[in-house]
Order: sequence, then C-alpha cells, then structure tokens
Amino acid sequence: MINDYSIDAGEYKDFVGGYGFTILESNYRVDVQLFNALGAEIEVATDVGSSWFWRQPIWTEIPRVAFIRVTALTNGTVGRIQSSEGISGNNVLAGSVDVPNAIQTLDGSLEIVKDSRGFVVEVQCPSSAGEYSIAQLWNPPGSGVNLVVDEVNGFHTLPAVHPLYLYRSSTKLVTNFGAAAAVEGNKFLNSAVYSGAEFQYENTATILSGIEGSALLAKYRGQYEDSSYILKKPFVLSPGVGLNFSSTLVNGIVSASYQYHSEKV
Repeated sequence: MINDYSIDAGEYKDFVGGYGFTILESNYRVDVQLFNALGAEIEVATDVGSSWFWRQPIWTEIPRVAFIRVTALTNGTVGRIQSSEGISGNNVLAGSVDVPNAIQTLDGSLEIVKDSRGFVVEVQCPSSAGEYSIAQLWNPPGSGVNLVVDEVNGFHTLPAVHPLYLYRSSTKLVTNFGAAAAVEGNKFLNSAVYSGAEFQYENTATILSGIEGSALLAKYRGQYEDSSYILKKPFVLSPGVGLNFSSTLVNGIVSASYQYHSEKV
C-alpha cells in the first residue's frame, strides 16, 4: 500500500514483513536496512536517492524479510513511501513462474493482500540470451477479479537512447520467447490501443507511438533514472490480460513496481 510517512532527520521507521518498497519523492536522503526474523541485518543501502528496489536474490535466497528500517538523513520528512507491510517474499512468488533472470511474472490474483497492493520485481535476461527483460503483472483467466492498476514505477539501466515500454499482453510470459524482435513484432500484444493522453507524466520525456501501435506508453529516460506513470484513469486488467514493463535493449535490467487493487468481475 502507499503510505505517507513523516520521518525527521535522525529518526527511523520500521516496515514489518514487507517485500519491497519504493520511495516516491526525491527531496531527501535515507538509509535502508533489511533484517530477518532474528534481527540480523540482511542488506543495507546507504544514502538512497529517489527510488530503490532491492535485488532479486533477497527473495530467492532468503525465505523471509522480517522488517525494513528506513532512517532519514536529511532535515524534514522522507515523503511518501510505497511498501507492502505484512507480506513475505514467499507470498509474492506464490503461483508465479520465474524464468531465471529473463522474465518475471506475478499472478496478481494469487497474492494474499487486503485492499490496495503492490509488487516490486527486478529482471535481467542472461547475457547470452539476446532478449528483452520484462516484468509482468498477470491476471490469470478465471480469476474472477479485475486488477485495477493505479500507478506504475519503473527503473532501468538502459542508455537514454533506448526507451522503456509499458504495454498490455494477452499471453502470460512463462518462458524465453526467442529473439527480442518478437516483442516488437506484436507476438505478445493484443489489439487494444491506449492513447498516451490517458496518462499523467511525472517526468519530462519523449512519448512515442509505441510498439506496433499497441503500446500504452514509451518513454526515453536517462540511464538509471526513474519513470513514474500515475494513471489519470486506472488501467483495468481483466482475467487473461497482463501489464508488461519492458526494456528495449537486450539483456538490460528492468525494475518495476505496480500499485493496484482487485475488484470482483
């Protein structure tokens, strides 16, 4: 869920049982520490900027992150923090299929969460694959719910000449799918087209027409910069539809954070 937390410089806030978070404002600096159930520090990120996603090994090698501690370094408040309190990494991956480092998919309807929810994932194709990295929020057929997406945050390691794509898919991504061109060739896109006018842009960017006219949004961002998509009109994923966040450079690293809630069909 997205919460507004005010933490003065030198103070800290613990987030219990979370699996990831994104800091949504950039006018401050914080330290981030991850702890297991025994209180042992798992990982620390010092002097974190506007957005931070922990890396995939945190939830593949460590069964549970007990709590996250965020300590403010600067005066004032840390602003908005998107977290997922009460959910462990095990629950995040329930029912999902993970092709190692290439494609990461979350079955949204299988996540055990109350009210609004989010998930954070980072993916990277193997260096020999020559494919794009994709983070997908998937609503399985027969789920009985629509997933209503309110916000998408993304981070990438691509040079500025390579845009990020946000698009919908009628196919769950469960395996390596051949050449990177398969994405641009519409292999995993349905016919729905959403105009860029449906989106509010937090960051200045060049907006393209998209992949074969079917992308929701394409943005050029500088390397290691964040892209935030706060939807003027929430995007509804009906059963059997997914929302994909993709790099456009082979083997690039992509992190995505989806903020959504479910509604019965």
